[in-house]
This record gives sequence, C-alpha cells and structure tokens, in this order.
Amino acid sequence: MIACCLLRRTMASKIDKDGDRKKELRIRTSQSGPISPSKKQSTESGDSAHSAPTTPLSPNIPPLIEEEVNHNEMPNRKETNEAILQLEAEPKVMESNSKHGTLQRLETTHIGKSIDNLMTPALVIDINIVQANVSKMMERAEEYGVKVRPHMKSHKTLEGAEIMTGGKKQTIAVSTLAEASFYAAAGYDDILYTGYLDKSKIEMCAEIAEELNSFHILLDSYYIVELLRERPLKDGKLWSIFIDIDSQTNGCGVDPSEYAGVSLAVSISSEASMHFNGLYVHCSNAYKCSGPEEVERVGEQTADMVNKFAAKLRKMKKHKVQVPEICFGSTPTCSLPGPSMRIMTEWQAGNYIFHDVEGQRLGACKTKDMAMQVLAKVIAHYPNRKQIIIDCGWTALSLHGAENGYCAFQGHPHMRIVSMSQEVSVVDDERGTLDHSRFPIGTILRLFPFNASATAALHRIYYVHSDSKIVEEWTPIRGW
Repeated sequence: MIACCLLRRTMASKIDKDGDRKKELRIRTSQSGPISPSKKQSTESGDSAHSAPTTPLSPNIPPLIEEEVNHNEMPNRKETNEAILQLEAEPKVMESNSKHGTLQRLETTHIGKSIDNLMTPALVIDINIVQANVSKMMERAEEYGVKVRPHMKSHKTLEGAEIMTGGKKQTIAVSTLAEASFYAAAGYDDILYTGYLDKSKIEMCAEIAEELNSFHILLDSYYIVELLRERPLKDGKLWSIFIDIDSQTNGCGVDPSEYAGVSLAVSISSEASMHFNGLYVHCSNAYKCSGPEEVERVGEQTADMVNKFAAKLRKMKKHKVQVPEICFGSTPTCSLPGPSMRIMTEWQAGNYIFHDVEGQRLGACKTKDMAMQVLAKVIAHYPNRKQIIIDCGWTALSLHGAENGYCAFQGHPHMRIVSMSQEVSVVDDERGTLDHSRFPIGTILRLFPFNASATAALHRIYYVHSDSKIVEEWTPIRGW
C-alpha cells in the first residue's frame, strides 16, 4: 500500500522484531579503509563552512540500505527504551555483501549517556518539559470544552505523536503527505492534511483516504473540487473536506468577507462524492503580534470572524450548509485563548510541544517551558574583537529570528549571535564585555532556538533527555 511503501523509503530508522531500535546508519566501503578526518567528504548539499566545494559520493556506492519494517510488531516506548538500554556501549559493525563490495554499517546509541558527551552541534529535548507542555495544553482545552488536534509538523516523530495524543493515535494534523503516510502506517487515524493539493497529490491522498476511517483535506478553490470529482473514492467513501480560511494575513485561504467562500462551501456540500466537514483557520497572524495582550486580541478577532462566517453558512435560506467542525488556532492563540475560542470545536497547534524564543517573545511560554536546545562548543577566541566562535551555524540552528539574534543562550542573557555561516557562528556580549576566561575552548553552550519547528527540521535525530541523561532517541520523518 502507498503508506507502507512511502514509509519504507523515507524512514531513517527501523524497529525490528526484538524491539531494538536500529539507529542511523553510516556507510563506508571496507575496500577503501577508514576515512581520515582530513579526507571526509560531506554528503550534504551546498558549500562547506569554508566555502570549499563538496564531492558527491561515488555513484557506485548506494546512499541508503532499505529494510522492511513490520509495523504490526512495533513495541511501545517503554519496551523500546528497555531494549536500547541493553545494547552494548561499543559500536557494532555489521557487514553485508553486494556487487559494490563489502559495506560496513556502524550502529551506535547514546542512550544512558550524558548529553555532554554528544558530538556538537546536537539537538536535545527535555522530555519532562515536553510532557508538562502537552499536559498544560490538554488541560486548557478541556477547560474550554474543545478537543485538541495536535499538529505533527514541529517534531514529525512517532514518540512525539504518542505524547501529544495521549497514546490514542487519533485526531492529528500533518503538513506533508510523507507525514500522513508515516502516521497512517503506524496506526493513526482521523488525520487532517493541511498542505495544499495539486493534481500530482490527488492519487496519494485518495489511497490514504481509502485506507483510513477518517482522512481530511484542505482546500480554498474550485480547481481542487474539480480534481476530486474526477477521482471519487472507492467503496462509496466520501472526500472529507475543510475549507481553509485566511486569517487576514493575505496568505492561503478564502476571505470570509467575500461571497466566493460561501459559494465554495455550497458547491462542496452539493457534491455527491464529498462531505463538507467544516472550516480551518491557522492563526498565523498571531506571530506578528508584539505581546500577550495583542495575541489574545488577535485571536479573539479571528475567532469572531470565523464564527460569523460559519453562522452565515448555517443560516442561508436556499442552500443551508452544515458546519460540523471549526478547527482553529496556533500555539500562541491556543496558549493565550480568549472567550470566543470556546465556540471552536477543535484547537489546532503543534509547536507547544517544544515552545521556543519566538513563543516566549509573544508571551505564549516562559523560559522554563522551552524543551528544545541546540548544544554547541566554543571552538575559537578572538580577544581583540571580544568575540568567540561556536560550531553551530544555520544548518543546525536555522536563519529564523535574525533580528532577535537567532536564539537565546541559557544562563547568558546578554550573549548573542552577530553573524552566522553554514557551520559556525560569531558570538559576542551585547554589552561589549565578553570575558573569554569564562568560556575556554571546548565549553558547551546551550542555545534555545528562535523557531523550534525550523530547527528540528535540520536534524536527523533528537536526543531526548531527563536531567541531562539521554533516555530516548527520536528519528523524524522527512520529505513531502
């Protein structure tokens, strides 16, 4: 099936029948021998930290070894952790023969070790803060009488999804079809795909919809309605559709003040192969606010706008349109909800699992709520400039938040990144008083990213810790 095929192609890790989690594989040919540090070649696209050209891997060396994944035998998190803790501390080298020669696969795990032992830069997640953040959102939604549809786009992992859904594997939102297939193959249902459709994606959406009990799609144009009409689902199933509403950012979505949105809703409701499931509003306008008061005010204004539009659809004389669901929100607005958010049926947010500097700036969280950090080491001193260099550039942190220094340094509120390249960053003290003796070469600094979702997208593994001891390693799904 399409979900399993896509999962097999894109998963970076696998869980085998014995419950061992096989970590990221680094492949090298035994024919060439060990690779010296001076001769290592990057497989990433783009220039190196010093703008040296990269050399691609030989076309004779396959970049990935695919292995079958039996999703029916996936252990739970506790069983997996217990199995991983029993792994030998030393790396295991496994050999397999192919027409290209003997390939060696190096398998390692950092479970049970301190995050201070990780090679930097590294992405670390505090599991205790994650659990507290999710519990707080669930409690808030229960108080308001709405359900939470957590968005997976910030973490894109099975472990994060299990926490955010309370283990129920129901009612989630995803941003890519790779995520949709990944979670469908892992047993999740009631999935809302919030990405935008075109003709190339219709067939994959259809196959996922035919596999699941509930798979919802988002649209804002007649063009997609016509494409869906040409591809009815099998066995009498109906396409479940949300109309995307623009949150007054001049982005995606219909303008609720214009008749085109009403006409689109009527059209969908009239289609024999479709079910109009409701309205979807991502409150991206909240990210332009200056503080918590403005976030709440913008959230209220947006909620009022969508409620009026829903009322208009329900009260039309000739073509009344039922609006079963209103899926609404973002991490800032769901963290600072006003009274009108009680009228929604679903809150949609995702970044609250981690929180970040951007959310702190908006008042959606405090420093103690930020679960994600990037570890970086001091690698050079420049006393004449009162600056230091760290081994973390935009490929590990992202370019988000340039006007706010890209990040915040734990325990050093006046430190800031003043310039950044692909692999390194220049750091100073905004007061001009950086004391190099406090930061010897090799000192580990902890950086809170400005945008956790953007930073997470740059890392192939998340080191999840409790009190700085690594307890899990999460591998996100990638691709679109």
